[in-house]
Amino acid sequence: MRKSSPTSPGWIKPGDVMRVRKLKAKRKALQARMSALTPLQILAPAKGLSDTQKAVESKRRIHQTSEEASGTTGFVRCLNSTSDNSEDRTLDTSPNAQFYQCCLIWQYPSLPWLQLFPRDNLKVTTQTGLFGTDKKLGDAIHAEWSESLRSLHQLLRVRQCPYFYVCGPTFTCLFRAAGVAGISQAHALITPTTRGFREAMKNEDIEFEMPFHNNGTKNGQDPGNEQGGRMQEPQQEDEEEEEEEEEKEEATSWLENLGVETSQFPNLNPNRVKLEREKFKNVDKTAASLVYVEGMETQGLINFLLNSRSCVGTTGLLAGVPPTLLAPVAFQGSTLKTLKAKGSVIRQEGDMHHSMEVSGPILPHTVHQLCSLLSLATDSYTLSLVPVPSTLPFSQHSHHDADAAPQAFAQEGLVDCGFDASVRSLICTPHRTEQEETDLPPTYREVTYKDKKFTWTDKLQ
Repeated sequence: MRKSSPTSPGWIKPGDVMRVRKLKAKRKALQARMSALTPLQILAPAKGLSDTQKAVESKRRIHQTSEEASGTTGFVRCLNSTSDNSEDRTLDTSPNAQFYQCCLIWQYPSLPWLQLFPRDNLKVTTQTGLFGTDKKLGDAIHAEWSESLRSLHQLLRVRQCPYFYVCGPTFTCLFRAAGVAGISQAHALITPTTRGFREAMKNEDIEFEMPFHNNGTKNGQDPGNEQGGRMQEPQQEDEEEEEEEEEKEEATSWLENLGVETSQFPNLNPNRVKLEREKFKNVDKTAASLVYVEGMETQGLINFLLNSRSCVGTTGLLAGVPPTLLAPVAFQGSTLKTLKAKGSVIRQEGDMHHSMEVSGPILPHTVHQLCSLLSLATDSYTLSLVPVPSTLPFSQHSHHDADAAPQAFAQEGLVDCGFDASVRSLICTPHRTEQEETDLPPTYREVTYKDKKFTWTDKLQ
């Protein structure tokens, strides 16, 4: 028998060669995807509600790769990757994971085919949405939304949620826990509002203030501050107006007894007289229409939002859809959402700059977290922000609380809110009033970091 010669050690079948080449090509493609640049755009005012875009320009790359798992775990469990106990955990603490953790938010409802934030720039359409045409669907989603709002309010009362937003079709409401912004009690801000909205709150016996309307007068001439639904005016004018109203009511009742329809005499309508006297028509839907509610009145406001028809639109694609709830911590029924990120490379004056755009509902604390992260990842960068215009009054509001506890106590009270000590220190700092000298603007549109120093401005360059 003939003995077969042994196979040469250098021999490789042609099929194996092609298989190896395909594997190498797949590996290179995977490596390219893992190291690809992802953009960052964020929309949010500094101390108010987040907007929809934020642009970051830097000379170094910011990666967002497979660290999603650790970023998601850190956000859901409210873990700080830079804390002292981080060594006991096996989570990825790289800048990529921290960046992804900053780009997460809790939201209800979550309807991917509808734009739920922001709601003030929706296109007018005659088409009615699914929840507006089917009453069963509308009632079902409103029932779930009611439970989510109650859950958020309970978390806020026990200081396990620092703040949350209720974004309605015509207004935005910001609830903040006790200690936030140096205010000792839980409170809420609503903007913009209308006379009908404030009248509805007054009918529910909700006491409120309009701080911007009071401060908007010139030369100390106060046209009246609507507080608790009542006008604050001199005693003599109050007596004259009461006499006037009594005469109008007597005339109205006398005509009704005669069987005459009072609608034929509009001048006898007390509501019309009151409207002309208060002169709030020029205040509606402006910054001066901001409403401030404090203490136990926030519970009445929650009940008002649960039952008010003005919270749910009746026309358009969002007909029957309840207001959008946004929060930095989980609550009943909430959905974990991620901000949209997009990266690009810009050549400017011969230099290459990496730009990242992040869009979505960016909460105020997210801006501070991203600035801290970028300061560690790159030597210099520029941050451009575009806020939601209707929410800017939140940043401009300041409240003097004589009974406020020291800032250290406020921070300790919020130790379980999910923020680390640095963020708690920022949100508990009282807002400066106009009389206090400060170099910090109430809002800022552009932040620049260079040579380990920050500069900012309220105008885009």
